[in-house]
This record gives sequence, C-alpha cells and structure tokens, in this order.
Amino acid sequence: MTRSLVVRRSLTFTGSVAALVLGFVAIQAAAAWTADAAPLSTTPVSATTIESKLNVEQSRSDDLHGQLSDLAVNSGQLSAALQAAQARIDSDTAHAAQLEKDLKAAKAKLAALQQSIRQAAARAASNAATTRSTAPAAAARPAGGGGEVDDGG
Repeated sequence: MTRSLVVRRSLTFTGSVAALVLGFVAIQAAAAWTADAAPLSTTPVSATTIESKLNVEQSRSDDLHGQLSDLAVNSGQLSAALQAAQARIDSDTAHAAQLEKDLKAAKAKLAALQQSIRQAAARAASNAATTRSTAPAAAARPAGGGGEVDDGG
C-alpha cells in the first residue's frame, strides 16, 4: 500500500466519522429546539376523564337517537295526514265539480221557469185586456133581446 492510499483512506474515514458526529449533533440540537418551542406544561388527560366524557357523549348520542326515532314517527304520521288531506281535496274537488254542474242545471231550469212565468203573465195580461175590452161591449147589449133593437112599433 502506498502512502497516498493510506492518507486517502484515513481522510475518508475521518470525514465519514465527522459527518456522523455532525448529524448526531444536529439532531440533538433540533430536538432541544423543538422541546423549548413546545414545552409539555399541561399534563395529559387521564383515562378516567376520557372514559367519563365518552359515557356522556354516548348518553347524548342515545338521546339524539331517540329524538330521531320520534321525528321519524312524527314524519310518518304527517305524511299519512298529508295523504288523507290530499284525498279529501281530490274528493272535494270532484264534489265541487258535480255541484257546479248541478248549479248550472238548476240555473237553466230557473231561467226556463222564469221565462214560462213571463209568458204566462203576458198571456194573463193579454186575456185580461181582451176580457176588459169585450166586457164594455157586452154590457152595452140589452139582455134578452138577442141583439134586436126595439123601436116601439
């Protein structure tokens, strides 16, 4: 082995060890810096505290589940009521349409009756006028003469 080879290997070994030492020192410095920046001043929450909070949340979850069940029942009842109301509206609409037809027919009958009443009243008035106009002529005729005039002679 030549001298330059020994020097080169020594320098490589020394550089490698220096790099490892420098890396270790850098890691230690970073850990110390992180520890100083975020100290653990509060103690961790105990398992019993976590367990009691879990029980509270489970109880709350059960209550919410019960409320959701009640809402589902109420929603079903509301849906049934809405369907019944819709059926009633449909029935009432059909009934209103029938009543409208009946009203139209009744109005037509009423108009026909009013027309016949007007016609009857007009005939009655015409008959009364004819009776009045013939009544004075009948009163002017002598009774029992048969229309002959008696001139006494």
